Amino acid sequence: MKADVAFIIRCDRELQEHGFRQYTVETSRGPLERVYLAKVHGVEVAVIYGRHEEKRVPTAGIDFMKVQEALNRLGVKIVIGSFITGSVKATGRRGELYIPDDMVSVGGGYAQSLYNEEKFRNLDALRIFCAATRTILAETAKAESIPVVDGGIYASFYGFPRFETASELAMYEALGFDIVGQTLDPEATLSRESACCYAALCVTIDDVEVRTRKAEGDAKFCDDEIRRCVDEGRDQMATIMFAALPALARFLDPTDCACRKDFHHKGADYIMRPRPAFDVPYGGII
Repeated sequence: MKADVAFIIRCDRELQEHGFRQYTVETSRGPLERVYLAKVHGVEVAVIYGRHEEKRVPTAGIDFMKVQEALNRLGVKIVIGSFITGSVKATGRRGELYIPDDMVSVGGGYAQSLYNEEKFRNLDALRIFCAATRTILAETAKAESIPVVDGGIYASFYGFPRFETASELAMYEALGFDIVGQTLDPEATLSRESACCYAALCVTIDDVEVRTRKAEGDAKFCDDEIRRCVDEGRDQMATIMFAALPALARFLDPTDCACRKDFHHKGADYIMRPRPAFDVPYGGII
């Protein structure tokens, strides 16, 4: 089995509508069982049904490398992730969809690589998102009459078993960030270092009103609004993803995008030297 495009999203309607079948992909980190495959609009598609396995864990406990290794084994060229996020700006509104064009890591930072045992080199993340894939998503959203914010900075609050404090949100707003979440940095980094085009769709589930009413103890209002935003946002993100497939199908040639440079396997054309290439006088043990 193979796949050209992968969507990381929970999308029950599309799985049923397009006749997806569940598969288990074996990896060096164990089997990944939440993989669904089908051919849609002429494109071989993989859906990874969420990021957690049997139970929810803090983001530091999610095995992002297992997912990316599975996608690599399937031959995936384009990865699009869906994200549930919080609004940062005071003017932000719950239920907004974003196609971010940059990311800042503000948490503990993701320190893993699939290529630790090979010719490792740091990923050039100056352009972490694939511009062409982002453009396809934005044009598809417009065609589907789904409002999106085309751009924005995602603050990746990775690794913490909590949400942001009021002061952290104020700092992010002062720094010009737009949305905040916990899982984008690891996923985007692993995808890009595996020579995949990567883009993200995000929905915000809170805003100043929700946070204020939560602080006042109005749990039912907040829970209902968050659930509504999650459900509606996932439906809209899935609609955009699947409607974008015909355009993505014209973008699968390996030469179409610089993101697909296989820099770890073929591009890493140097070997780290254990010592300088010239003789250095030995000064003894200190």
